[in-house]
Amino acid sequence: MKNIRSSHFFPPVLFLLLISLFLTSIPAFSQDKNIFAFSSLAEKIYIQTDSRVYTNNKTIWFRAVVTDAVEHFPTKLSGVLYVELVDPSEKIMEKKLIRITEGVGDGFIELSADYPEGLYQLRAYTEWNKNFGADFIFREYLQVFASGNVVKVNPIRDITLVNEDNQHQYINALFDPLVIDSAHTKNLTLFVTLDDKKDTLVIGKNDKGNYLLKYPLPQDGQLVTLQLQTKNLRTYSRTILFAKNYLDLQFFPESGELIHGLPAVLGVKALDSSGKGKVIQGDIVNGKGEAVAHFKTNTFGMGTVTLPFADSTERYTAKVLNTGESASPARSFTLPRVSANGYVLNISKPADRILIRAYSNTGEDSVIVRASCRGLVYFDIRGRLKNGMLEFSLPTASLPDGVIAFAIMRDTSMPVAERLYFNSRPEHRLNLSLNTDKPNYQQREKSTLLIDTKNSEGKPTKASISVTVLNKDQLGDMQLNRQNIISYLLLSSDLKGTIEQPGYYFEKEQERSADLDALLLTQGWRKYNYVKPEETIRFQPEPFLTISGNVKGGLFGKKQKKGTSLTLMTFGKPPSVETTTSDSTGRFSFMINDLFQQTVNVLIQTNNKSGEKKDYMITLDQKQTPPVAFDQIRTVEQPDSTIQAFVRKSIDRKKTEDAYIAATEGVTLGEVIVKSYVLTPERKKVTDRYGKPSIIIEGDDIRANEAKWSYGLYSVLLFNYPDKIRIVRAGDGTLYAMHHNREMTLVVIDGIPVMPYDYPLIPSIPPSEVKTFEVIDFAKNFSTLYCELFPQSCMNAPAWGNVIAIYTYGKSGLFGANRAPGITKAAIPVFSPQRTFFAPKYEQPTADDWKKQDLRSLIHWAPNVQTDSTGRTSVSFYNADLTGKMLVIAEAISPNGEVGYQQLTFDVRRKEEQ
Repeated sequence: MKNIRSSHFFPPVLFLLLISLFLTSIPAFSQDKNIFAFSSLAEKIYIQTDSRVYTNNKTIWFRAVVTDAVEHFPTKLSGVLYVELVDPSEKIMEKKLIRITEGVGDGFIELSADYPEGLYQLRAYTEWNKNFGADFIFREYLQVFASGNVVKVNPIRDITLVNEDNQHQYINALFDPLVIDSAHTKNLTLFVTLDDKKDTLVIGKNDKGNYLLKYPLPQDGQLVTLQLQTKNLRTYSRTILFAKNYLDLQFFPESGELIHGLPAVLGVKALDSSGKGKVIQGDIVNGKGEAVAHFKTNTFGMGTVTLPFADSTERYTAKVLNTGESASPARSFTLPRVSANGYVLNISKPADRILIRAYSNTGEDSVIVRASCRGLVYFDIRGRLKNGMLEFSLPTASLPDGVIAFAIMRDTSMPVAERLYFNSRPEHRLNLSLNTDKPNYQQREKSTLLIDTKNSEGKPTKASISVTVLNKDQLGDMQLNRQNIISYLLLSSDLKGTIEQPGYYFEKEQERSADLDALLLTQGWRKYNYVKPEETIRFQPEPFLTISGNVKGGLFGKKQKKGTSLTLMTFGKPPSVETTTSDSTGRFSFMINDLFQQTVNVLIQTNNKSGEKKDYMITLDQKQTPPVAFDQIRTVEQPDSTIQAFVRKSIDRKKTEDAYIAATEGVTLGEVIVKSYVLTPERKKVTDRYGKPSIIIEGDDIRANEAKWSYGLYSVLLFNYPDKIRIVRAGDGTLYAMHHNREMTLVVIDGIPVMPYDYPLIPSIPPSEVKTFEVIDFAKNFSTLYCELFPQSCMNAPAWGNVIAIYTYGKSGLFGANRAPGITKAAIPVFSPQRTFFAPKYEQPTADDWKKQDLRSLIHWAPNVQTDSTGRTSVSFYNADLTGKMLVIAEAISPNGEVGYQQLTFDVRRKEEQ
């Protein structure tokens, strides 16, 4: 067992007080603090985003906090965080590597018109956390809406539910795979998921050339997910609810079981067809139809009910009363059976103490009750039972802030009854104070936010703080009850499943303790994350970003080559050269912790001990991506009125901005100036074979549009020439260039065709190396080029397509026409570029400045504000033109793992108002 330092000690005087309370027995308290759960060695990851709703012309700004799992100290293990954006088809649309320093990092994801409307999953993990399964992968869901009024063609449409003879139910649907894959032919693969059961179908076209489905549905089902997969492995998913008046009602005995002759508290959970909590009420009835208890649920569909005496000869059912909200009749649900023998653990909180009652009807004369938090044991209490019960209490101050797991132990390793309880100790959190330098402001006036941090002892402390300022009318309601650093680290991260509006429980913490207890009785019932006793460490911590692998040689490349000299050349900004030597097993590693450009092209050259170049085989380590688990039921949620209003205003704001730009500045896309076309030998070779280009972007223009955060050729094209070329992102995060006609597009560099496996190297070509970027649409001899690159599928070569021709100053292709001995080339993902949130500065606004409206809803985003040794700092920003209430949200973590959350509102008035 691993001992853990803790500041929570049980004062000896309290033992005397406890002894005086127990008239029937004297429990023995043991406080050997140790980790008993393997999961306690994990890291916790919290991602804060600036919003949960976006239009696809916006940027997702995020901040990452990574801590240890037990005491929430900023991590010392991981320096690399993987952040991914996943679409409902479980395809990874974007992948970012974020450098973590002292437990904190930040980044952004740029959305574009290539992101269709829908629900996306943002997830994050470290290499170390892959040892602990899905429980410690952070997941959040974001809604993305189209930024303009576009005509959307759905690949899955004309969906109908058909009842035949009121006995059999079917779903009918039409599929149009050409919407997502213009090269698709022949049969279509379809995956049908009914609740948790998956079926695979292959369907062909009917006589009218359509792909149609008629699929039987169970009468008691809830939802069905249809996912099509084209010939080129492009996918699209859609989830449909088919249940009417659906109600899922479950009862959770307080400590696992209903036991004969013992009192029972049960958690109640009612869910509707979309998985949301449902407000209901009803009665618990016995076998004679007599009501023995009444229950009702709160806004989130949760509540509690007490049975004074559980009888194993009875079969209890719950009768849901018709509230008049629907015409459905009252329904009955069966409660769990009552066991003849067992244990019950009851927890309550009178005043500032936690009262524990352990019951048993097994005939045992003593029990052990364990109190643990996040896998760390705080107490093992052994006591004798009197009349089948042991009763004692603990001061709330003797246990930490967060989810406490109480358990009756058969021995020190096997629990027989468990009960989760939330021990609220806000005095042990970071005290975060926010103030503005003025009571209110005018439009575009500079605002200064004063921040003060104190630790749980009331002393000034250093802290890392994120500051978000937004328009409360547009975004406030979406922010207040969402996840925050306190609700995540202390609650959500320790439970499995989804918690509706987790921030709700901490907004008025003392008033909502009953709702929080109902949550733990249902959500946490036998689902606590810290239960695995022992596992194997397969993935090592990643404190720095490295390129690693092994080098082999000899016959068939099977012999490990120790002592091999390796030279790494990176073509980033700036380029670098490093050397190392392989160890006794042929392993090698290069540190690349200072590269920020998404991906970087590298060359690795091998030499023997005498310095002679050797063509040894190099195998680079590949990071395993955890399986994607997308909660499909979330995709059927309908946006509420607040979200709909925000989207409408976002679209209107974009129209206003576009109209102003068109009237005053013209289109801001990268300007293409076609210069005299010099027919160099490389160009002549390309034009003779494929035809003349329709689009030419000069290298000088590309370099002129290069920003500080750009990370290669394609990133410049993506943000500056969207009308000339489409830059799309594959599931693995690689950028690809495509013509707007959506036909297949292939690439040649200096007349040399680029092999498919080298395409990930193209995006990172430095703009400084590019002479011109040209596009040939519907190129000649396209089928011949296709067969050259894909000989295994030449029989299915498309008749037409596009060719991108890139010309470089080196004139020798991507890496040269011939591969030099001993050289391995690769495109390596590195840290994502960092970008500072941009907002206008109105230091001395002119009359012309006021002509352009500033309609920002996100006023300021500062993800990493540091306080000084006095615990103080300040943040300044300029307000927009929107008036009314502005909301400031600050989330903080100290070096000692104390976390804080605070919000503040201030007024912005019209400029002419005083």
